[in-house]
Amino acid sequence: MSERKIRDPQKVQKWKDHIENYRRSGLNQPDFCKKHGLKLSTLGYWITYFNRQHKANNFVEVKVKPVQTRGIELHIKNQMIITITRHSDLSLLKKVLYELGIAL
Repeated sequence: MSERKIRDPQKVQKWKDHIENYRRSGLNQPDFCKKHGLKLSTLGYWITYFNRQHKANNFVEVKVKPVQTRGIELHIKNQMIITITRHSDLSLLKKVLYELGIAL
C-alpha cells in the first residue's frame, strides 16, 4: 500500500463513516460491500489506512529527567534504615546483616 497523503477531507470522512457502519453491521466485508455497492479492495484499503492512523496517533511524548537518589534503603523491623549506595562496602553490609540475624 502506498503511503501517499490523502488530502480530501470529505473523502476521508466518507470512508470513516463507511468503516464505522461496517464495524457496527455485524456483516463480513464481502457482504457489507455487496449490500452498499462498495469494492472489497477499497474497503480493505481504508480499513488499513485508518488502522495505521490510529496506531500512529497512539504515541505519547515522554520526557525523562535524571533523578538523584540516595540509594537503596533497607527498612529493618521498623527499627532501623540502612541506605546502600553504589559506593557502599558490600562486605561490611553483609557482616552487619549477619550480626542482625538477617540471612542472605
